[in-house]
Amino acid sequence: ADLGARIVTGMTVRDGSLTQPVDFTISIGAVLVLRGAAVDLALRHADAALYRAKAEGRARLIFAAPPPDAAGD
Repeated sequence: ADLGARIVTGMTVRDGSLTQPVDFTISIGAVLVLRGAAVDLALRHADAALYRAKAEGRARLIFAAPPPDAAGD
């Protein structure tokens, strides 16, 4: 989570080179993928976390619950 927070903070910038200053932020949806987990399911979890991060406001990092492994654990 600390690395994610540093990425979010580092990607929050103000570009003053334009006529009007523009703020840029980043929202991240992340998931921890366990060995044996289905990649497509992990991506769906990360995508849902990204949409949740966007819905909660600017400069957010949301971790999704890891998908179950291939054995169903």
